[in-house]
Amino acid sequence: MKSRVVFMRPSPKDRQELSFLPERMKAIGYDEEGIREAVKVTDVCLLSWPEIPGYLWRCQKADTPRHDMIVLWLLNLGLKREKVERALGVEETALLLRRKLLEEREGEIFAQVDLYPCEGAYVFTDRLMSPIRLPSHVYELGKDSYLLARVTPRSHQVGRVLDLCTGSGVHVINGARHGQHVIGTDINKRAIDFARINLAMNQVDDRAEIREGSLYDSVAGDNFDLITANPPFHPTPDEKMQIYRTGGESGETLTEQLVTNLPKFLNNGGLLSMIVVYPILRHETYLARLQRWLGGGKGYGVALLNFTEMTREFFIQTNMEVKGDWKEHVEEFDRWMNSYERQGIDKIGVGNVFIYRLDGQPGWSAYHPIPWPNRGRVAPVEPWLEGLRRFHDPAWKPEAGWKPQLTCEVWARSDGAGQARWSDPDWPTPVDLTPAETAAARDLAGCQDVEVLRSLGIKNVIS
Repeated sequence: MKSRVVFMRPSPKDRQELSFLPERMKAIGYDEEGIREAVKVTDVCLLSWPEIPGYLWRCQKADTPRHDMIVLWLLNLGLKREKVERALGVEETALLLRRKLLEEREGEIFAQVDLYPCEGAYVFTDRLMSPIRLPSHVYELGKDSYLLARVTPRSHQVGRVLDLCTGSGVHVINGARHGQHVIGTDINKRAIDFARINLAMNQVDDRAEIREGSLYDSVAGDNFDLITANPPFHPTPDEKMQIYRTGGESGETLTEQLVTNLPKFLNNGGLLSMIVVYPILRHETYLARLQRWLGGGKGYGVALLNFTEMTREFFIQTNMEVKGDWKEHVEEFDRWMNSYERQGIDKIGVGNVFIYRLDGQPGWSAYHPIPWPNRGRVAPVEPWLEGLRRFHDPAWKPEAGWKPQLTCEVWARSDGAGQARWSDPDWPTPVDLTPAETAAARDLAGCQDVEVLRSLGIKNVIS
């Protein structure tokens, strides 16, 4: 069985030999939308393994190259060689077999790795359903991977980009599409090998690189305009949990270190985008904690886009190791609960943290809940962040002729109160407004005085 775990090593020929694969996958519709449509799943990262027979039935009935590639790369099932060659090409199939990315056994071809699409990138990872899960397992693209990719602002070109805890390198690849130079760091040598191959396969290795090191260790002295991070963040007393998952007993061993040291590496005007599972404490809000790690909050704008909150019991049951003996299982559950209770953890949240460095400005914080984004990039995030940044900047003045724009429809009731409704399904709707908020929103289109907007507390305006 051990021979089925492929040990990928970068080769100078990776770009030449593997760059065909992303284009071939795009051509047959093997992307997030295509996979959702093909097997009727909410999202790529939400494939349910007990439902594999149903997915397989759909794929076999459809009998297209896209469906065959889902079977091969995501369901980890075998295909006849002619089906693989139909999707990939005869020479290309032979190449992937030589590279041990595919393996032929008992008359069928099996993938030795998973292949995930994500916002235009294609990345190899270790197999989610591998018979052997090495301590150095390269994390498959989970919900956190897609969330970070979908909410990180990428509409503007930036200079230097840093991706911490890079794993497969997916966020380095996406960062290279709008950054002049991107560096990814990781402590896992196996992940570094995977990431370097993925960069070459996606043809961004000419403007991106992977370095070995914990957090900022390998970029000392550098400064960046954008930093992305998907660090280990699970709060757990389980010392044996995989290194890409555990954030220590508090869940914040690495995230606190990452945020505390951020001022040394983030340029003025730069942005950190970090996906987190975070403990909700009874004695301190998460936003207050982030500002405390930054030294008190002055000069930093901190925003939390919150996706969900979970009870302690649910989070523990879905993340602790399942014990075969019932008594041992209950004892392990109690160990987790006692740890949470001792630390004052009431619930567990999932969100994306945005931190702007804004030298010379007063600090600010913002919280916004949205539904879990399953359909791709969340378009309203960038206008929301830009509105917050402008609203809190004492020096910002609108250009001549500028008029604020509402980012939603406002409906007024006869009692003066109202509702704000967004047309984008990934943004919360509706939101109740007080009579004063409703009146302010109704007058917004005719108001050009930014100080008036600030006095009204209207933050979500864009130019």
